Amino acid sequence: EACHDAISKTGKKVAIISNTTLDQYGKMLLGTNVESAYTTVSDMGIDLYPVIYEMAMWSRRNLDKEFNEVATDWFTNNIDKEGHEVKAKSVEEYKVIRQDLFELVKD
Repeated sequence: EACHDAISKTGKKVAIISNTTLDQYGKMLLGTNVESAYTTVSDMGIDLYPVIYEMAMWSRRNLDKEFNEVATDWFTNNIDKEGHEVKAKSVEEYKVIRQDLFELVKD
């Protein structure tokens, strides 16, 4: 529900989903504070984006299938751009959206 609220408030279709197990004292299983989960999630998607980009482009070249509207729009907007430009721009956009969503969670 929180993801849907954040998407509604920001107008952006991005969901950040995480699962953290806490003990009865509010600590994670290794005894660390729940705030450390926030730190872990905050950079998780950024490091994998180049891999995700390459997989998307491979799929476009090698799979004989019709992609959904979001993927089709993404391919259309990025097909004539250099890969490093798309990756850099997407990472920066991700950081902004992620920060907006985290600010909503804090409120």
